[in-house]
Amino acid sequence: MLLMKTEVKSYVKLLDEYITRMEPVLDPIKFVFKGVEDKDVYNITAPFLDEDELVIAGRVESQDSEHSHIMFFVQRNGEWRVRENAPTFELQDPFFTFIDGELLLGGVEIYPHPFPTKENIYGWKTVIYKGAGINKLKLFFTGPEGMKDIRLVQLQDGQIGVLTRPQGVKGGFGKIGFGRIPSLADLTIEFIDNVSLLEGQFIDTEWGGANEAQLLANGWIGVLGHIGYYDELHNRHYCPLIFVLDPETGAHSDMELIAVRSKFLPGKAKRPDLVDVVFSGGLVRKSDGTAELYVGVCDAEAHRIMITDPFRKFEKLEVTSRITTYRYEENPLLTPADIKPHHPNYEVIGAFNAGIARYKGEILMLLRIAERPISLDSKIVFAPVYNIQTQKLDLIEFNRDDERYDFSDPRVIKDRTKSTSFAYLTSISYIRIARSKDGHHFTVDEKPLVYPSSEQETFGIEDPRVTQIDDMYYIYYSAVSPIGIGVKMISTNDFVNLKHLGMIFCPDNKDVVIFPEKVNGMYYALHRPTTKSIGAPEIWLAESTNLLHWGNHKHLIGLREGLWDNGRMGGGAVPIKTSQGWLVLYHGATPNHRYCMGAVLLDLNDPSHVIARSDKPILEPDAEYEKNGFFGDVVFSCGVVVDADIVKMYYGVADTSMACAELSLREIMESLTF
Repeated sequence: MLLMKTEVKSYVKLLDEYITRMEPVLDPIKFVFKGVEDKDVYNITAPFLDEDELVIAGRVESQDSEHSHIMFFVQRNGEWRVRENAPTFELQDPFFTFIDGELLLGGVEIYPHPFPTKENIYGWKTVIYKGAGINKLKLFFTGPEGMKDIRLVQLQDGQIGVLTRPQGVKGGFGKIGFGRIPSLADLTIEFIDNVSLLEGQFIDTEWGGANEAQLLANGWIGVLGHIGYYDELHNRHYCPLIFVLDPETGAHSDMELIAVRSKFLPGKAKRPDLVDVVFSGGLVRKSDGTAELYVGVCDAEAHRIMITDPFRKFEKLEVTSRITTYRYEENPLLTPADIKPHHPNYEVIGAFNAGIARYKGEILMLLRIAERPISLDSKIVFAPVYNIQTQKLDLIEFNRDDERYDFSDPRVIKDRTKSTSFAYLTSISYIRIARSKDGHHFTVDEKPLVYPSSEQETFGIEDPRVTQIDDMYYIYYSAVSPIGIGVKMISTNDFVNLKHLGMIFCPDNKDVVIFPEKVNGMYYALHRPTTKSIGAPEIWLAESTNLLHWGNHKHLIGLREGLWDNGRMGGGAVPIKTSQGWLVLYHGATPNHRYCMGAVLLDLNDPSHVIARSDKPILEPDAEYEKNGFFGDVVFSCGVVVDADIVKMYYGVADTSMACAELSLREIMESLTF
């Protein structure tokens, strides 16, 4: 599908189109915020995660004033209250985004206009703060004077998309521009001043701007914005709108209104000229095809409604034109809430990245279960470590205020004084079986199948794969300890009696996938060594005569600049034998940790020869459960079931849960670039 911009549409034209569509609006609510005395709270953001809880940022001010503060609100006993010990910022109209794992929060700073034509005329500029969380925000960027609505979004290739809104000679009452920069370090006033306008968006007597930008599953940008105009009585009219932008070409869709004032609950207005003002704040997309729209109403209140996801049709048109994807309605199939902890005083935070096997008429998920010790003190973080002598878990205690350690990644504890990527993990992982007759509904065994038992596994065992060769099942997994991450293997023919075969790939290595049969008398495996001197996390090929000792290592495929797999990659599911070659489904990630699944086709008789490869992902984080979780924007498959043309891809989502999607084997093959 190509994005087609047809004509410049006025507010009235867009309103007529909206009324004609008659799109449903559900569940309108009006927020009540506590702890602000008699001040109004409006122009809120959508909720976002900070320190494992949802936070809303809102514009707080007296009804008779334009002098605002951004404050942060969290739910306590069903009420939205001011978050204790959170900073406030003397800004209007908050917005946020996450780039390279850091929070960027901004707003509009007002100041007395240097050349006022009458009293109470203000100038304005966009100000952005950056940090690991709300309480660590530091001033990052101040935009040019006279420009609101600067918005940033990280693109699939790691670059930054920048939306602007100049006025005056360049932008009239206010029009939207778009440009790209390699990194945040390249964001300058000079760059913003030189960004080109998007063509044909607003007539000269109206204005608009971007309120939020979201990266869509196909790499396009979904822009939530607003359009406004004055009527003949000088009353203001604002409505939320959306459009979609291709960051590669600059092509963009027509604007569409997505709500009007009458769709929200009745309420008060700051002034009589503001009774028809709805100002976009944020959009939370849901897996069922709906979206939560958060707005400010009449410059006095904050509301939310449920609407049809306005961006979904753009993603579906692009994605389904390549590969038809059927995500199970039951997704996620298993979540941490479905798993009883194996350890007392621990919580299950992940049931994900499962190896898959067929056994006696059932589909088995060999789940990676991650359990975290419960801390009753928010400043205390525990690291569980398996003790070989006692055969129990020891807990090492850390204080978040200890500056020697970095706790920004919830998965790990990093020692700032050492060069290693992490010092400890915040959870312990092991393997547990889930069983299903239909592949949709699973029951989970009460006890672990594989649990840490050696000095090579003291930090846990992760991300298993299963290869069946004849009647034997080979289970191999990442073994994590202070001496590194290697790959160990176990064999079984009944998933009860296990034979430990030792470490088959030494540290640092992971993402091993063993072919299901010999090729020209040799076993083959993919693996992903991690280099600390030179090189990148890429996929290699090795061969063996006995599955235990591997050699003749060859580099197979590498990272590709500007594509979906330009950060890191690794083998996913066991290779699928087809008439055209070995089809390998592998994961790739961008530098900002967005994980997708793609495919590579290898020669049947010489797996070191690459025949074709995915230029675009075959599965990428789209659904809410894939985008949000312990570590969001992740789809990560360790196993599939193939029935004729149907590939049932079981995959971990957001380092949290398990899901399944069915794809056509033929369409995957046709999508490859030969």
